[in-house]
Amino acid sequence: MKGKIKRISALGWGGIILAGISLSIPIFPGWQSFLDIGLANPWRIANSIATILAIDIFSEGVPGDAIHTKARITALLSILFFYILGPGLMILFGLKEETKAEDGSNKLSVTMIGFMAGLVITISSLVTLTIETISMSAVHENSRISAKKSAVTDEVRQNLATLASESYEYWVLPEEHGGGSRSFEGLNLDQLPAYRDLNGTYSFAGTPSDTMLSITGSGLPEFTGGEDSSRVSVTVQVRPPDDIIRWEDSR
Repeated sequence: MKGKIKRISALGWGGIILAGISLSIPIFPGWQSFLDIGLANPWRIANSIATILAIDIFSEGVPGDAIHTKARITALLSILFFYILGPGLMILFGLKEETKAEDGSNKLSVTMIGFMAGLVITISSLVTLTIETISMSAVHENSRISAKKSAVTDEVRQNLATLASESYEYWVLPEEHGGGSRSFEGLNLDQLPAYRDLNGTYSFAGTPSDTMLSITGSGLPEFTGGEDSSRVSVTVQVRPPDDIIRWEDSR
C-alpha cells in the first residue's frame, strides 16, 4: 500500500482530495442539484428521522412510513458506500499486487484505479465525519445554553410571581396593618418577605403608584461567565383590581 501511495503525484493527490471533498460538499456551481449532499451524511438523515418522528408523536399524528423508509434506505446505502465500500476498495487494492500494463507503459492499472477510488470515497467519509462532529458539537452546546437560559427565565418568572402576589397583599391591606390601603406608594422591595431569599436581581421599573406596580427581574446563567448579553430579563405588572398580574415583556 505504501508503494501505491508514493506513486501518486502531488497533482494526483490534489485531484483525489478535491474529488473526496466534492462528494460531501457542493463546491462547484450546480453541484448540489446533481449530488444530494445528504447522501454522504447518514447521521444527518438519522437526526432528521428522529426529529420528524418526535414531531409526529408530539402532535399525535401518524408517522409517514413511506418517507421514513426511504430515508432509512438512503442512510443505509450511504453507510455501505462511504464507510464500507470506500475503505474496502482502498484496503483491497492497496494490498493487491500491481501488474504493469501489457505494453509496458506507465498507464494506471485497474488495481491503482481501484485504490485511488477507495481513497476518494474514504476522504469524503472523513470530511463528512469531521463536519458532522463540529456541527453536532455546536448544536449540543446551543441546546445546552438554551436549556439553561430557559431554566433561569422560569426561575425569575416564578420569583416575580411571588413578589407580585406579596405586593398585591400590601396593596389590599390597610395602613394600620402594614399595607398601602389600595396603593403601592411607599412600598419598597425590602418590605416583601420573599425578596431576601430570591436568586437574581429585582427592582421596581418606575415609581409605584396607586394603581400600578412594575417589577423587573433578571438572572444570569452560570455558563455565561458574567456576560450581560446572556442575561435574561422579565417584567411583571401588578395592576389591581382588574389585572392582578400582567407579564409585560420577556427576553
